[in-house]
Amino acid sequence: MLIYKFTKKQPKFVSQNQKVDNPESLANIVEALLIIAESNKVFLPLHPRTRQAIQQLPMTLKNHFISNKNITISPPGRIPGDD
Repeated sequence: MLIYKFTKKQPKFVSQNQKVDNPESLANIVEALLIIAESNKVFLPLHPRTRQAIQQLPMTLKNHFISNKNITISPPGRIPGDD
């Protein structure tokens, strides 16, 4: 999972396997991204496995994350400005 602010800064990576396979860890990451998105735009290329794991989160958290206007979710490998 990649966290990237719409700036020229280097992308920040989050280790996938241990975080995605643990629902509590993934929920914590999603909650942190929601806090970041309160004041920043977040571009999030998601691996299909991570996307599937997010679908298993509690409905309220999942829906708040997916519907957040400051979070853009895309397939992996796409970073703004890489055109």
